[in-house]
Amino acid sequence: MRTHFRPAFWNHISRTPRSLIAQCALVDQLKHEREERSSHDGERTTANRSRVRRAQARWLPLKTERTQLALEQLGEVERAILKHIAQHRFTLTCVLRQLFRMSANELSERLAPLTSGSSALLLREEIPDSEQHAYSLSDRGVEAMSLLCEHRCLLHAGTGTNHILERALSTLWYCSMGERRLSYLDGSATRERFGDLLPASPHTVSRVADKEVVERLYIPSSHMLASDVARHVSLDLTRRALAEPEVRAWISRGRYHIALLADEEQRLVELRSATERRLLDASVPVHYELAPAPRSLDRFVAAHEARKSSPEREHRGAL
Repeated sequence: MRTHFRPAFWNHISRTPRSLIAQCALVDQLKHEREERSSHDGERTTANRSRVRRAQARWLPLKTERTQLALEQLGEVERAILKHIAQHRFTLTCVLRQLFRMSANELSERLAPLTSGSSALLLREEIPDSEQHAYSLSDRGVEAMSLLCEHRCLLHAGTGTNHILERALSTLWYCSMGERRLSYLDGSATRERFGDLLPASPHTVSRVADKEVVERLYIPSSHMLASDVARHVSLDLTRRALAEPEVRAWISRGRYHIALLADEEQRLVELRSATERRLLDASVPVHYELAPAPRSLDRFVAAHEARKSSPEREHRGAL
């Protein structure tokens, strides 16, 4: 019977003080509420900001000598894999093969020292509604990367986090599996890098023709009406981006874009139609991209493998 992340989650709970689990849930809840609120209002209350900071300061893990030694003994590729997973919270085999240009056997050899033994830095787990497996950081991996304890709780929490998992998966695919390589910034990383210039919401950063391009990411729930999504994008643009002189300068130079992600072609058509009606005079480029949700991940992986093997079959036929 499929367990969908439960074994690792319940093992994590069984050896973690109850207050820590509660604190992790609080941090995630506050961060999610802050991102949603700031995307509409551009404001974070002082009370919530101080509560998040107190939670982070209290539960920031310390590197032990044993964990630090294990990390230093890893090769450059293994450390790059850990950094990638720390950025996105989890990853997939097909994503790692795409990013690091490895065969299945080569990747297995690289992952072996990271997933074996009681001091493993990674966990291999199932994804809900999919035949694929995810690699996420273990407790020791979180400690080794000097991350907050809430890093793993977001991925493994159950009720009420379906859309959070969907957003994380769509973002992982969009940033890693396309022709462009995009650096992902979650709400906290956006705030750290750009301050109050941008809302504390998901963004990407890339280089296009020797200039840095910042892209605001929207991964709306499948239950959200396309008209509501378009209204939200329009309000974000007028109240936040166009209200900042520096961001307006980015727009004039083609350095600020918007991307809307969905896992169905029809959904993208609806989003494009609704958004174009709301942004008739906007000069901001808007990209509409396909990216999987857990329910459609198997289909996306199969399509990716088919595209990858097609040139190889054509080459063999020519020979």
